Amino acid sequence: MKRLLSPELNWPEDGMPFSARFGDPYFSGDGKAETRHVFLDGIGAPNVWAERQQFTIGETGFGTGFNFLSLWQAWRQSAASDAQLNYVSVEGFPLAAADMARVHGSFGDLSADLLSSLPPNLPGYHQVSLDGGRVTLLLLYGDALEMLSGLEAKVDAWFLDGFAPAKNPDMWSAELFRELARLTNPDGRLATYSAAGVVRRGLEDAGFKIEKRPGHGAKRECLAGHFSSAVDRVDSVPWFASPDPVAPGSEVAVIGAGIAGCCAARSLVEAGYSVTIFDAGEGVAAGASGTPAAVVQPRPYLSANADGWFHAAACRRATKLYDRLDGAWLHRGLLAVGRDDEDAARFRTFAESDIVPDAEWLDPDAASARVGLPVALGGAWFANAGTLNTTAVCQAIAGDIAFVGGAAIVAIQPFEGGWQLLTANGEIAKPFTAVVFAAGHAVGEFADVGDLELVANRGQVTRLPASPASEAQTAPISYGGYLTPPSPDHVLGSSFERINDLDAVDWRSARDADNRSNLEILAARLPQTAAGMSREASAWVGMRGTTQDRMPFVGALPDRTAYEIAYADLHHGRTYQTFPMAPYRAGLFVFSGLGARGFLTAPLAADILAAQMRGAPTPQPKTVLNALHPARFLIRDLKRRRTKATITKV
Repeated sequence: MKRLLSPELNWPEDGMPFSARFGDPYFSGDGKAETRHVFLDGIGAPNVWAERQQFTIGETGFGTGFNFLSLWQAWRQSAASDAQLNYVSVEGFPLAAADMARVHGSFGDLSADLLSSLPPNLPGYHQVSLDGGRVTLLLLYGDALEMLSGLEAKVDAWFLDGFAPAKNPDMWSAELFRELARLTNPDGRLATYSAAGVVRRGLEDAGFKIEKRPGHGAKRECLAGHFSSAVDRVDSVPWFASPDPVAPGSEVAVIGAGIAGCCAARSLVEAGYSVTIFDAGEGVAAGASGTPAAVVQPRPYLSANADGWFHAAACRRATKLYDRLDGAWLHRGLLAVGRDDEDAARFRTFAESDIVPDAEWLDPDAASARVGLPVALGGAWFANAGTLNTTAVCQAIAGDIAFVGGAAIVAIQPFEGGWQLLTANGEIAKPFTAVVFAAGHAVGEFADVGDLELVANRGQVTRLPASPASEAQTAPISYGGYLTPPSPDHVLGSSFERINDLDAVDWRSARDADNRSNLEILAARLPQTAAGMSREASAWVGMRGTTQDRMPFVGALPDRTAYEIAYADLHHGRTYQTFPMAPYRAGLFVFSGLGARGFLTAPLAADILAAQMRGAPTPQPKTVLNALHPARFLIRDLKRRRTKATITKV
C-alpha cells in the first residue's frame, strides 16, 4: 500500500492549475461558471433534487474540489434542511490542500471545512462528514475502475470530469462506463464537459441516452444524459447483497450500550433516525467496554486485502473521532514491539513505510527514552495511537441519545410491520421499525441471532500499582499484550479464554492464574521492564463477543432457513446459474463480534451499518462489506458441502 502520485501541477499566469502529468488544465476559463453550466445545469440542479430526502452524486475526477463545492453551495441554498447529500468522487492523483485553496475563491467557510477534513494521500475509501452531517463526502483515492468496481451505491447523477479522453483514456473506458451503469439509479442523470465521440458512444453502449449541449467558453459542445437501459444487474454474490433501506426518521432500537451500541446509535442519529439504546446495565459501558483502559493502535496492514483495508480505515476513523471528544485519551502515543521477532519485523516494515505519517521505528535507546521504561528491543512508535478512558468515550458518543438502563431485553416479537422488545421483567417496549443487536457476546442469546457462530471470550486485565521503577512510564507499550502508564495503576492485558457454557463457569471472578499469566507474557517479551514492576495485582474481568475470523458482524440479519433454500445449489459449484437476492429478516440488523478491537473498529463499522440501513453509498468497498457480512460463515458452509461431496466421491 503506497501513497498516490502527484498530478505534477504547474501554475500558468492565468492562475488556473495545469497538470504536467497529463498535459491538461483543470479548468478552461472561469471555473465557477464552467461548473455551473456544464455540471449543475447539465443534471438539472437544483430541480433534480427537489423534495428528495436523499440525493447521491458520483464524480470521476475530484481534482480541485470545485464541482463539489459548487454543488454543496447549491444544495445548501435549495434542499430541505433535513435532506441528505451524498457525494462520491474518485481521484487517482489527489491535490494538496494548499493547491486547492488557491482556486477556491469565494467559497469561504465551505472551502475551509473541506480543506480541514481532507484525508491522507493514501489509496482507499475515505469518508468525510460535513455541514453537521447533512453532507457526506466519500473520496475514492486510486485507479478509477478499481475504486468504482468496489463501490456499493445507487447514484442519482454523475459528473464526468476527468482529464480529456486523449490525455487520460483510462477515465473514459468502456469498462468504466459499465460500472457507471451498474451504480446508476433508474433515470439517473449524467453531465460531462467532453463531447468526444468515444465518450458519447461508450456511454450509449452502457445504457445512457446522451444529448449534446452548448459548451462553455472555447468549447463548442458538452454532453448530458440520463440512464435509460435496463442493463443486466446480476450480482455475482447475491447472498451478500444490500438490504432494503429503512426509511429515514424511523424508530430504531439498539440493544447494547457498549462501544458498539453507542457508535451505532450515534451514526444512526446522524443518518436521520430516532434511536433508543437499551442495556441491562444502569449506564453505558457496563460490560466489556468498561475495561479500565482500551488500547487503540494501527495493525501492521501490509497487504491490500479486506482485512488491511478495513483496519487501516478503522484506525483513521477512530482516532479522528476520539480527538473530538473531551477527556477521551488517557495517554497519547504508543510503542509496539510485537509479540515475537517476526511480528516485530512486520511492525518495523510498517513503521518505515510511508503508510502511516505519524509512525517511526525507534532503536532501543530511543524507544526507552520515549516511553520512560527499559525497552531492549526497539519498536514502532505511533504518535496518534494510545489508550482511552472507555467510560468517558462511551458517554460522550451516546450523548443525549435516549437511553433505557436496567432493561435486559430477552426477546423480540413482530408487531405491525416492526418489532416489540420484551424485557426480563415482562415489560414490552414500544414498537420499533428496526432493531440493531449490539450486545456483544449476549447477542447470541437471541433466537434470531444465535446461529451466527459468535464466540464468548473471557478477558482478564491486571492492575498493578506503580513502583519506583515503573512510575516514570509515559506511554503504553504493546507486545502481544499491553502495559499502560499508571493512572493511578498500570493496566496489563489481557487474557483470552473461550467460554462455551456461560452458565456452567464462574467467569466473572478474578483469577490469580490469569494475573500471573499476564505478568509472564510481559516478562517474556520485556524482561527488564517486568523486573521492576510491582506484584501486588488486582484484576478486572469482561466477556467479549468474537468471531472465527476476528472480523465483526455488520449488517442485515440473514434468514437462515431462506438462505439454505435459496443457495442450496452452491455446493454443486453452479456459479453460472442465477441465484435470488439475499433473504433477510426485515428490519433486523446485527453489529457484534468486535472482540478485543471494539474501540478500534466500532466507529467505522457503525458508519457502514448506518449507510446500509439508509441505502447510502457505503464507506468501504464490497470486499470489506462481504468480509463483515453476518451470513459469511453460513455461505462458507453451504459452499463446503461441495468439498465434502467431492472427497466422498473420490
